[in-house]
Amino acid sequence: MRNNDDWKKDLDCLLNARSIAVVGASEKIGPGRNTVYNLLHMDFKGVIYPVNPGRDSVFEQKCFPSLAELPKTPDLAVINLPAAGVLDAMRECARLKIPAATVYTSGFAEIGGNGVELQRELAEICESGKIRLCGPNCLGHLNVIHNTGAYSASLPVGMMPGKVAVLSQSGSMAIAMVQVLKGLGLSHVVSFGNQAALDMSDYLAYFADDPDTGVVTAFIEGVKDGKRFMESAEECRRKGKAIVAIKIGTSELARKAISAHTAAIAGTEAVFREAFSECGVIQAGDLDEMLQTVTLLTKSQKERKIRARGAMLVTISGGQVGLIADIAAETGIEFPAFAKETVEKFVFGTRGANHYSQAESYRAYYLKLEGRDLASRDSTGRSENQQRQYDSNLGR
Repeated sequence: MRNNDDWKKDLDCLLNARSIAVVGASEKIGPGRNTVYNLLHMDFKGVIYPVNPGRDSVFEQKCFPSLAELPKTPDLAVINLPAAGVLDAMRECARLKIPAATVYTSGFAEIGGNGVELQRELAEICESGKIRLCGPNCLGHLNVIHNTGAYSASLPVGMMPGKVAVLSQSGSMAIAMVQVLKGLGLSHVVSFGNQAALDMSDYLAYFADDPDTGVVTAFIEGVKDGKRFMESAEECRRKGKAIVAIKIGTSELARKAISAHTAAIAGTEAVFREAFSECGVIQAGDLDEMLQTVTLLTKSQKERKIRARGAMLVTISGGQVGLIADIAAETGIEFPAFAKETVEKFVFGTRGANHYSQAESYRAYYLKLEGRDLASRDSTGRSENQQRQYDSNLGR
């Protein structure tokens, strides 16, 4: 990471804020209401500063006419204003040395034309003021472990704390990912939109060091800086944090839609596949595949780390063996041959005549897969002690 961007490494003021100013706070339906309402209902333990010159209070919280009149400098300023008012609000954040901001507002680079210039100015304000900015054109973020954040939608029902972080350029996809993954337990939800100041690489670097996060899920439309993305992904891998990503933009129509949505550069499928392979990112084809992959990863983290490439398949179906073997070959999963002692433990480790009969069938099928058969061993395939145990269980 570049030395002049070192200030971006500390994102606690953004993602674990303990004092939050909400500019444009209101009790009317919308992001300004939802942000305050969510903080109150998620048992936020910090301080909320609603900012709105037209109100005395918001949900019984004292309202301030401007950021300049707050009693203390907040960790985070949430900006819920029309695009034309965002730059002035951000200049005020820089003047007051507020270290982090979240801008929900759309109307920036994703619309082209004047929006591109507005976003360039926004990025310059953040760079000169060292403001960690989430957005613009975003849903916001939640810290599920520490009950804080700036989230413009309704809180997801049934969301539980856990080890899975959700990272998405798209707000609606962030909501969909939360609905799919919430049962596994979440640490963070971040919808970061246009990436005017912070980009996906900065969030990945933060999660690499975050003790509350074990697995990062990502919905990727495009990447601003491929080298930094790979460095951050590699850092996650070194620190045992798996990344499971859905990458869209494989078709020309999708690439045009992405540009209109978050002004991201989609890149080619082949380039991303190669980059993911090099830095250890697991690519999922859809939300179902992401759920299955993350379930495996979270379960393995609770028990033990998965370090071997080999796998064992247990099934009663020969057809399933063939199907799974084909899938495994495509994905590089290997089924190593078992040692003779391991096979015998499978066969003779159960009790009861019926179990032995089934086990003999499984052993014969396994040996056949290996190009052997029962006759390639001794006449029974059993040691003397095993034969006595076998006869005893059969009542001989």
